[in-house]
Amino acid sequence: MVSQIKVNEIIKQSGSSISIGESGDTINLAGSTYAVAGTNTPAFHASMPSDSSVPNTTYTTLPCSTELYDTDSTYNNSTYVFTPGVAGKYFIYAQTKPDTATDFNDSIIKIKKNGTDIIFYARRNTNSDSVSCSGVVEANTTDYFHAEYYQASGGTINIQAGSGTRTFFGAYRIIGA
Repeated sequence: MVSQIKVNEIIKQSGSSISIGESGDTINLAGSTYAVAGTNTPAFHASMPSDSSVPNTTYTTLPCSTELYDTDSTYNNSTYVFTPGVAGKYFIYAQTKPDTATDFNDSIIKIKKNGTDIIFYARRNTNSDSVSCSGVVEANTTDYFHAEYYQASGGTINIQAGSGTRTFFGAYRIIGA
């Protein structure tokens, strides 16, 4: 049997929140004048477990296999591909750091969507600590993303792992966008 409660106002008796339903319940709110506390999911952040070699003048997928978090199991840590599974706008980012700043001349980091470049950053003839790119992208349920790095130092170089703080790849859905 379905019941209805009709009231003009609900006021909390004590504390700082009002609970409706129980964990796991679906709550439907009619109308358009309400605020919903959402989460920025799906979301993931993955890094490299150890330093990795990058050949000269070759685009190399960032081998970020250590997931610091993956809220909806949307990141494949063996192929290094993010497939959101939920349509929406996403903030997506990638960064890498070579062993030394001198290795960093002529390098590019980019994020690809369905195999096509969508975000990239190129650094030419300058020494720097790291290179990164980020942006907001539109994704449907079947789109997929991965990050690549290119360097033209004249030989193979190493990019650093650094416990999730030097070379990484991640994304999260933007609520309300």
